[in-house]
Amino acid sequence: MSKQSRRTTRQARKTSAGHRLNKQEKKDLKEKRAKNHSILHEEKNNTGTKIIPRTAASNKKSSATTVIEQKIIYEDIVSAQIEAWRLILPGIIKRLSKINDLRRPKSIKHSIAVLLFFGLLLFLFRIKSKRDFNAQMTGPGMFEFFHKLFPEINSIPHADTITRILKTVNTESIEQVHINMIKSLIKKKKFRKLLLSGKLPISIDGTQKMTRDDQLQEEGWQLRIIHKKEGDKCQQYVYVLEANITFANGLNIPLLTEYCYLEPEDYLDINSKQDCELKAFYRLSNKIKKYFKRSKIIVLLDNLYACQNVINFLQRKKWDFMIKLPAKLKTLGSQLQDSNISPVEIPNQAYYRERHQKFIWINDVDYKGNKIHIIRCYETWKEVSRTTGNIITKRSEHTWISCCEFNIENLHERCNLAARTRAFIEDNFNTEKNRGYQYKHAFCYDWNAMKNFHLLMRLAHAINILSEFTKRLKKYIRSLGVLNTCKNIFETIKHCWISVKFMDEELKKTPQLKFDFSQ
Repeated sequence: MSKQSRRTTRQARKTSAGHRLNKQEKKDLKEKRAKNHSILHEEKNNTGTKIIPRTAASNKKSSATTVIEQKIIYEDIVSAQIEAWRLILPGIIKRLSKINDLRRPKSIKHSIAVLLFFGLLLFLFRIKSKRDFNAQMTGPGMFEFFHKLFPEINSIPHADTITRILKTVNTESIEQVHINMIKSLIKKKKFRKLLLSGKLPISIDGTQKMTRDDQLQEEGWQLRIIHKKEGDKCQQYVYVLEANITFANGLNIPLLTEYCYLEPEDYLDINSKQDCELKAFYRLSNKIKKYFKRSKIIVLLDNLYACQNVINFLQRKKWDFMIKLPAKLKTLGSQLQDSNISPVEIPNQAYYRERHQKFIWINDVDYKGNKIHIIRCYETWKEVSRTTGNIITKRSEHTWISCCEFNIENLHERCNLAARTRAFIEDNFNTEKNRGYQYKHAFCYDWNAMKNFHLLMRLAHAINILSEFTKRLKKYIRSLGVLNTCKNIFETIKHCWISVKFMDEELKKTPQLKFDFSQ
């Protein structure tokens, strides 16, 4: 006898969806929603909690009325970008030139600095593929522009030449270039006002880079079995653990990358355990400790890392941490409910980013021999219902564990400015995957070349983010948006809209790296 379907019938779906609105009812619902949206908008303004987007592009016509005015605007945008590049890129080019080159000296046409620099430009301008790079980046206008800025750039390579050199370059060399750029900014105290009690906030999280069916890839790719109706299927995939510096004002700088990989001997042994995110976390943490030996660090982690081994590891490193408490640790969460402590508001700051907050915490809790501290944040906010048009109240809870005691003075810094900013790394993944950086694109199936392309992408993203927060460029990003500003810069350079006189005047200026870290 056949099994009865659990799928709802058409009549049941109609009943659950309710009756269809007629024309007048739709009009009344829209008016009701608009009225309630105005009420909520006024409440947010009165409480001073309205969220102001950092890069919201305004929906208006161009302010330029003549070709000359448009040229002046484009030249000013490019001038602001040139100022940032002249202070950031020379040091990077110098370090790239010191990377060990394994090619035969007599057969070298393009220096290693030129090859890696154009590999960096591939991601600075968010080019989709190597084919597009060859079509758009190898013209004389692009060469003259960068040769004028940086005399070391004396040729333009083919994208395949860049790929061949990345197969041989040591990944640690490119990683070191990235770290040196960040450390030089820290040494100049550019982020001093953004630190949390003198500590550098670092978020760590993992994400999948790409998948490929069957078993065509050889080195490094992990392997899993996908169960489907038509039968089991082998799939190879690449999983990456990323570390970002996440500041509360939205500045989210890519820092380090660690790959989960499969050893050749493990690939042949079907019973062997594969690499995982936790194992990669220990390797990545050791890298951070290696590069930032004397820096005070606070690590922001999701609920995967709320375990005894990770807590012991972080305490040995003498790192502060805020870890999201998972639902599976019911014994720790229940202690907050059984404590009979009333939730309290932060004095003079009941709201944060349009949400009303109350906190409850317990200090000095024993967890498998470790002394930890637990805090929970209760949030409420109002929204307008899409179905009824009424104002409804929504609620959420967030629980974290930490190694530092909580008190009423440090609630805002540790919960709002630290723990909640861990979500910025998720937005960073979204940007790199869906906003032009081609995170899910391999560029080359060679394991070493793929990793080097990935590191160049992360370095380019860090440079672009730092440029976005410079004072001169930020005003254009506010009105045009990030993608439109980047597109305007690329099109202006590519189509040779910049005169020789303009470039000469720019090179005479003394560049200054002034950031605007306001929200």
